[in-house]
Amino acid sequence: MKKIYSKALCAVFSSCVLTSLFTSCEVNQDLCEKEENGVHVHKSGVQFKYEWDKMPVAVTTRPVNTYIIADRVINTMSTSFMYNVVAESGHYLGTLPDGIAEEDNHDITKFELPSGEYKFLTMSFNRTFEEKLDPSRIVTEDYVITPNPLKSDETQMNLRLGQFNAEHRTYTYDELKDYYVDSPFGEFDGSVDNNPYTSAPDDASEEEKEAKRAKFIRNITEPVVVDSTTIRNIGTDEVTEVNFHPTTVTQNIDIYFDLKKKQTSNFQFFVSDVWCVLSGIPRKINIGTGAVDITQTDKLIFRTKLVDPTKVPDANSEELKPQGWPNDKITDNIGRYDNQAEDRVRCYANLNIPGIVENSVYTDANKYAGPGVLQIIVKVLYYGYSADDNNWGWRSRTVMGRVNLHKNIEKAQLLELYNEKRGVEYWRKAQDYKSVHLAIDATLTQSLITGADESPRVANWEEEQHIEQEY
Repeated sequence: MKKIYSKALCAVFSSCVLTSLFTSCEVNQDLCEKEENGVHVHKSGVQFKYEWDKMPVAVTTRPVNTYIIADRVINTMSTSFMYNVVAESGHYLGTLPDGIAEEDNHDITKFELPSGEYKFLTMSFNRTFEEKLDPSRIVTEDYVITPNPLKSDETQMNLRLGQFNAEHRTYTYDELKDYYVDSPFGEFDGSVDNNPYTSAPDDASEEEKEAKRAKFIRNITEPVVVDSTTIRNIGTDEVTEVNFHPTTVTQNIDIYFDLKKKQTSNFQFFVSDVWCVLSGIPRKINIGTGAVDITQTDKLIFRTKLVDPTKVPDANSEELKPQGWPNDKITDNIGRYDNQAEDRVRCYANLNIPGIVENSVYTDANKYAGPGVLQIIVKVLYYGYSADDNNWGWRSRTVMGRVNLHKNIEKAQLLELYNEKRGVEYWRKAQDYKSVHLAIDATLTQSLITGADESPRVANWEEEQHIEQEY
């Protein structure tokens, strides 16, 4: 696989206004402009239906809320809707059709449109849109969707899926620490980020470097799904059923790895929680083509499940939880973690992401900097002595390991360089779903866990020399 980080995919974003998404455009006076008693005489009805036959088998989560655009291709105008797939009803966004009052704009099953030839688009982004705040962008819980100026025209926008780019919402470390209140990040304070980097060139200005600096994103449980229809004739006084067959624009990845436990008769310990920070996640993705901008990547924070180390995990794998938590007053608590293997712990997570970019300049000097670096934050429980209280008891320590996944990502082939017929090249996901076993030498030892002081411990781990796992 070519080194994808060295390929620059240009993505220029502007603040062009999507007013036509939320309000009706001017149309030819001869078409659907004639009114009788304030009501259009050329009206049609549409109903929407979602079928999931094109979804990857491994992706079982379905969106609840979707966004629908009805784009009339002759005498252009656009109408948009918010739709609840479960309730099979929704409401209009923006200007309401004639005869519909604001208080009636809810639980609508048949939507009215001026007659004409239409192309319908749908996309899901988890939450309802804040279109009233800024009509130039659509803001959701996890994404900001903006028009792509390379594909659209500000004055006459015939909307297509390829005209929209989705960009992850980014967060500061403190924001995510407050959001993930049960995470061990607080024990590391700001130093949990042992991989600060920028994708700007070395000779760039400080402003340019800051704009390209990798930021934090959080794991998204729902995939981004999209679909568009062929041109449909929406005739007068008819009710037309529009069927969507969405598929994912994001990539669904099962990722898992093993932590090795090096225990002795005098020192035994248990792993209670494992979190990760994975760099190299493209921030922007075109929801029509799936093209990702590999020149701007961020760091994904997610929690793993501890699963059966003898099985290949998937989304249905049971999380192995302890029977109870160790108690300082009880010295014999080994049985409480009898579901955890003596020599290793398997960590698993399911991710919905645009893909993972590898580090194309993999050298000793920058081994733990840039995209494709995994930080593993491990909370460990052990029974030991503390000089602070001059007593023996259960102690909790948080340790961290870093590993550059260059070889793993290269072997997994998560992204591909796609050539369109007109000669345009861009990077996109190679598969809708991928199961990736990270072959890494990640070993927890007494010296790493206890250390010489009480500060958090950081280890540099290696990729296994011989990666033999099937991807």
